[in-house]
Amino acid sequence: MFMHRFFKFILSMFILNIFLLTIDSCRSQIEDGKLNGFQCKTINVDLLSNDYVDCDSLFDVVRFIKLETDNKCFIGKIDKLIVTDNEFVVVDKQISKKVYVFNMDGSFRLSLSNNGRGPQEYLGISDVFLMNNDSEVGILDNENGKIMCFDFYGHYLNAIKNVPWYTSIETIDTCTFVGYDFYNVLEDKRSFVVQDYQSNIDYVFGSNCYSSNFSYGREKNLYKSSEGIMGSLNFENTIYKFTKDSVMACYKILTNPPILDDCNIKTDKSFVERRDKMGFFNGRFINSEDVILFSLSTPQSIDLNCIYLKDKCKTMKINNATRDPKFALWSFPVECSDNGFFYHIISASRACGLKDFLYMEDLNDALLDSLYFGLTADSNPIIMVTKYDNE
Repeated sequence: MFMHRFFKFILSMFILNIFLLTIDSCRSQIEDGKLNGFQCKTINVDLLSNDYVDCDSLFDVVRFIKLETDNKCFIGKIDKLIVTDNEFVVVDKQISKKVYVFNMDGSFRLSLSNNGRGPQEYLGISDVFLMNNDSEVGILDNENGKIMCFDFYGHYLNAIKNVPWYTSIETIDTCTFVGYDFYNVLEDKRSFVVQDYQSNIDYVFGSNCYSSNFSYGREKNLYKSSEGIMGSLNFENTIYKFTKDSVMACYKILTNPPILDDCNIKTDKSFVERRDKMGFFNGRFINSEDVILFSLSTPQSIDLNCIYLKDKCKTMKINNATRDPKFALWSFPVECSDNGFFYHIISASRACGLKDFLYMEDLNDALLDSLYFGLTADSNPIIMVTKYDNE
């Protein structure tokens, strides 16, 4: 009897130690963020496989939306597209330095363009995001260290000052946001900062391991999705979910052979050497209710687009060469909506250059007719809308 109890005691202590080691391991991964679960879904990609799925077997082209072209809304380049229930928010950071709001049919509604040094003006657009239950537009101006807030009628509301030099921001709730801090991490040992609009920091996450000689960044590090606000550290291929008081690891991208998955990079030269041998997750990540789309850069392919089917826990590589010529316009989507629509940006000059090819198969395609009616090479960009076909 004594030996039986002693054995049970030893076994229980062994299990407890394993549990504590697991806790410590998870804590070391989330660093200063607060732990909220250990489970993380793995997205496996076989880079050596020739198994591709055609794009038109996954998606249907629903419509083309031509953004109105006018001297009041002439877009140089779409750096970010935000889709609401009723509008498109179009961000042109570099050329026009404006934020445009279009109706869902593409008609122009208003622009936010208070460019200057005044109290209600911005010097530059670092990022744009929605605030206060998506009822307001926030413009991050790093040059002035502030966020300018506007309503959807174009009225200036207020400014949030003393904002760190974040490269991107997304709101978690009406009083909390998460910012990606690439420039201050060397000194402050942080990559993501969760704070309120009074500059009170709830927590930080992701100590930086780079040296001052490293300057590369992902295309994107913060993602607003159907699962909430998510983000990934540079060149660690785990996608985390942020809440007001915790961080949860949600997805881990694993490839065969492995791609770059390491934050301990000290110089640009060492990164380029490893990138050219291994490839890397470039930060393109679109998370919808049914699927995840993401893109990899590999030594064999600049952009390898992949789709992860959530219901089947299966990953497939996407082949853009399809039977439907309209998918010649397909590119990696810039946004998705909760109802399963994906939004792709097409330049008018590219669409005009492909016109004869697209009509080659079908001269009576109503979607193409709607696209090319009145379209010229210098028109504003076009939004192509597709929907995932789960049948």
